[in-house]
Amino acid sequence: MPRSYARTVGEPARRTMPAGRALVVIVVALLLGGLLNVTALTEAADRQPPSLKRDISQVLVWPFEQISGLLGLDQPRALLADRLGRDADAGTAGGTAAATVDAGESAPQEAGDALGAAAALAGREAIDTALGDAVAIPEAGASLEDQPTLTGRLEGPFTETEPLVVGVIGDSLTEQIGPTLIQRMGRPGVPGEAFHDFTYSSGLSRPDFYDWPARAAQLMAEEDPDIWVVMVGANDGQDVIDDGGQFRQLGTDEWEAIYRSRIGGLMDLLTADGRAVIWIGQPVMRDTEFDERMEYLSSLYQSEASARAYVSFVDARRVFAGDDGRYADYLPAGDGSLTQMRLGDGIHLTRSGAERLVSQLLPLLPIETG
Repeated sequence: MPRSYARTVGEPARRTMPAGRALVVIVVALLLGGLLNVTALTEAADRQPPSLKRDISQVLVWPFEQISGLLGLDQPRALLADRLGRDADAGTAGGTAAATVDAGESAPQEAGDALGAAAALAGREAIDTALGDAVAIPEAGASLEDQPTLTGRLEGPFTETEPLVVGVIGDSLTEQIGPTLIQRMGRPGVPGEAFHDFTYSSGLSRPDFYDWPARAAQLMAEEDPDIWVVMVGANDGQDVIDDGGQFRQLGTDEWEAIYRSRIGGLMDLLTADGRAVIWIGQPVMRDTEFDERMEYLSSLYQSEASARAYVSFVDARRVFAGDDGRYADYLPAGDGSLTQMRLGDGIHLTRSGAERLVSQLLPLLPIETG
């Protein structure tokens, strides 16, 4: 029996694409997408923990990387990033961020270290007791009383022509912090300036993926900062490989010894030539298991900072904990209104969250920031 169908008179016959041709179109689209976004694919493969899965991913991505580079197909992504005002290298080799936000105010807290004393030398106290209870306690190493004198870098005086230079470095958790601090230090009359260099998925556990000491040494030569603001760790809750090529499991004594040496090594590098470091711990996280790992890492940062006179530790966990000490999406802003401080992933900061944290850093700087 012939197939029956209805069609409006004058309506053109519907054209369909053969299944084989449709499959070809899909495959071509996927290949083109891979070539245009090869940078992200390469990053995703490289940041996986050393494993067979990582090796296979790198092998599969390699042809895309070669062809894309040869044909220049990786350029549209870079051009788009440039149009959006964002450094295309921010996700790979560290990009310098521009400031676009207005920073809010929350209560600063006692410094109790070299930077706090430097702030006092700038003609003000490092703590404003009129603001009441603070939401964070920047803890640090030995106080300035244990040091004969401040280094020339921190002593100043700083002016608009010879400003204090602050460098913000770290992973994606600094993506909002850097621009916020840049904006605050860029206000008229503030004798300071800042730059921001961050890399997605970076940290200290995978120097084969990204080498922060090497990058910091490069920035030191190029930008010559007086003070560093550092925040890494969100990607470091994983096993590491020691110098002998052996895996060391997260939380073991061997793992901790390796990770501590990397923390301390970076701190010592950054404080060379009288520079100072403000090391930010990890904020409380939504996921319980992840939060436990971040709390553990922060305890190591604080411990290593306490052994160094010119390294301050800012307890971001207390900055972002709710009244019950747990994770909170919303916290009071400077005007008392509940404001969203964290993004939907329960990890990263909103602009308001960055403002809240930056307000804890400003009292540690030996300049007036307004």
